[in-house]
Amino acid sequence: MRDSEIQSRIAEALLGTLGTSPDWSTADPYVLRHLAAHATAAGRLEELADDPGYLVHADPTRLLDVLGTVAADEHPLARTYLRAAHHLRDAGPHARAGILHTTAVEDEPDAAAHLPVTGARPLTARWAHLSPTDFHRTLTGHTGSVKALALTAMPSGGLLLASGGDDHTVRLWDPATASAYTTLTGHTGSVSALTFLPLPDGTMSLASAGADRTIRTWDLATGVGSILTGHTGSMNALAHATLSDGTAVLAGAGDEGNIRLWNLAKGTLHKLVYSSGPVTALVFVPLPDGTVLLAAAGSDETVRLRDPVTNSLTALRGHSGRVTTLAVTTLPDGTPLLASAGYDHTVRLWDPATATARGTYPCSTYWTDALAFVTLPDGTLSLADAAGLRHTIQLRDTGTGRVHIILSGHTGQSGHTASVNALRSTTSADGGALLVSAGEDGTIRLWDPVTTSTRPTTGVGPVGAVALTTLPDGTSLLACGGGDQDIRLWDPATGDHQEPTPDITLTGHDDEVHALAFTTLPGGAPLLASAAGDHTVRLWNPGADPPTPTTLATGDGSLYALAFTTLPTGAPLLAGAGWDYTIRLWKPADATTAPVAQVSLTSPVYALVFVTLPDGTLSLASAGDERAIRLWDPWRPSISTYTTLTGHTGNVHALAFTTLPDGTPLLASAGADPTIRLWNPASGTHTTLEGHTKPVHALTFTTLPDGTPLLASGGDDHTVRLWNPATRRALQTTPVSSAVHALAATGPHLAAGTTRGVIVFDVNQP
Repeated sequence: MRDSEIQSRIAEALLGTLGTSPDWSTADPYVLRHLAAHATAAGRLEELADDPGYLVHADPTRLLDVLGTVAADEHPLARTYLRAAHHLRDAGPHARAGILHTTAVEDEPDAAAHLPVTGARPLTARWAHLSPTDFHRTLTGHTGSVKALALTAMPSGGLLLASGGDDHTVRLWDPATASAYTTLTGHTGSVSALTFLPLPDGTMSLASAGADRTIRTWDLATGVGSILTGHTGSMNALAHATLSDGTAVLAGAGDEGNIRLWNLAKGTLHKLVYSSGPVTALVFVPLPDGTVLLAAAGSDETVRLRDPVTNSLTALRGHSGRVTTLAVTTLPDGTPLLASAGYDHTVRLWDPATATARGTYPCSTYWTDALAFVTLPDGTLSLADAAGLRHTIQLRDTGTGRVHIILSGHTGQSGHTASVNALRSTTSADGGALLVSAGEDGTIRLWDPVTTSTRPTTGVGPVGAVALTTLPDGTSLLACGGGDQDIRLWDPATGDHQEPTPDITLTGHDDEVHALAFTTLPGGAPLLASAAGDHTVRLWNPGADPPTPTTLATGDGSLYALAFTTLPTGAPLLAGAGWDYTIRLWKPADATTAPVAQVSLTSPVYALVFVTLPDGTLSLASAGDERAIRLWDPWRPSISTYTTLTGHTGNVHALAFTTLPDGTPLLASAGADPTIRLWNPASGTHTTLEGHTKPVHALTFTTLPDGTPLLASGGDDHTVRLWNPATRRALQTTPVSSAVHALAATGPHLAAGTTRGVIVFDVNQP
């Protein structure tokens, strides 16, 4: 009997323990751990990959060991699982169900309808309107920007990936299973260069270098590193080769401007090569005659080819700016092909054997940080490039220069898209192309450039402001604003895994919208206020046709914060502040656009909220760069009459206020430190909520159907978190695909503005 038949019978036997309608929650632990391996050996894993119950309950580590064998482009549930894998390994079945559902709502609409939605979780994704990301897997673990990658084939036939970055660590990964092997520590600064070193016995070691001016070579079996010293500046580049005279060397260079070649066998300096300025990139180029050239580039706008044995030097000129990156490959006929790019917005191809140019192509409106040659399954040779401040990766045909694939997925943590710092490529075990990228968002992404997402392009960009209100008929209205300067209005109840269509778009701002706030006028009509980088605050009647805004008098600075309250007369009072260091108050119902009061400060304001104390006293809370919260009397705002709440150790980005059922006022604050503080503004006392791992940008209070108040928070750690403020207990952490910069809630809906767009959640009774 063949092995596949044996494995098929084992898989059948294991499935038989579950009956005809499997309840995976009651499955034997052996089944959940080992069924994936047996089904793979039997050629039946695709059946399980289409079963949402199995995906939720199966052991993630064991499943991810084999799930990569399933054709992701044909199985949306498997594709969703692979997208979310970095969140699933440490989660239980209940949490995995929520993570998979949220991932599907964000990026895999074909899978969303098939994934279970459980009412046992207080927060469930309803719909999302996001800029698209192509299918990829994500590796997380670095706590800062990732600056360097190295990728190699191991003697065993598998692949090994190394990464390094601002957290001073080098991490080793298995790209096949998207899992971590180990972390190498020892560097005392950012790691910016990596290369694998083949050893005479057929094994591999790894070299790393960076800001601490050292090169470390690592024994991958023991994790022990040895140090090469002598460089006098930060290291930017490493490359290795065996020279034509048989010497195995490691080249290192950086800001000092000199290139040092180290003899790997002896661990000593082999040669010192002087350069004409800081070096940003190194690659060795093998020629057909066996000669090995060292290509170096940097601030002198030149690519220099040097024979390390004879010291002959050739300069490749044409760039008109700093050259930041190099890549090399060998064509089928044995001819080397060298690519260079940098600050002049071009990619240049060279024949190093003849020192001639083979093509020049425009690549971006930004500088280029990384290049990698990619061979696609059909044999097409492409060149991948990643540009600074552009979150996409472009693949162009090296023969025509035409861009034929664009990959998007890296997202920023500051509200902007994140730059990609490093690229590496190889051929995977199944013959496909594997492209690896790393960037400022602290992640590593694994791409199959041919397999892309099914999500349509929507044109939505970062959403930095959201607001929700309840209309007189009981329905809700959501407003979103961000980098495209427009404000879009939605019905938050619509979508249901469909792309929502905006009912109205409000245009008028000519810079990014930073803040939105709703209030209700005495007659019941909604009034929307918006603040933007164009130094204006505008008032909108969303129901007007056309919705023409009223512009309020402001100062000379971007506006970042708005807050409404309702006065005893029923009239609204609006507060606004930002980078002009001034808080202003307006009465929107009055005929005048001038502020009724204002106070000048000494630093920017990022957050405002009105606070009502138990005795009915109205205060205005403000926060920003001063790491403190100030409580003002809105009728007598004065630099000498405020109360200060201190405790944060970083800038404060967000404020929210509610009154608990027992009448206790509660003020929430959050920011860069990255804690959440819950204050009693009457007494000045506070407690601290910890859980976020990066700066928190957004807070809002909401209420469960039974009246229980909840606090929602979001930030740069790509999570939306729910807390019970009365018990100070975390209720749910929901990972999302990008940084969260705004939150708003009303009734059963919670809206999150992210660097990719907007997500709407249902708030459920657990």
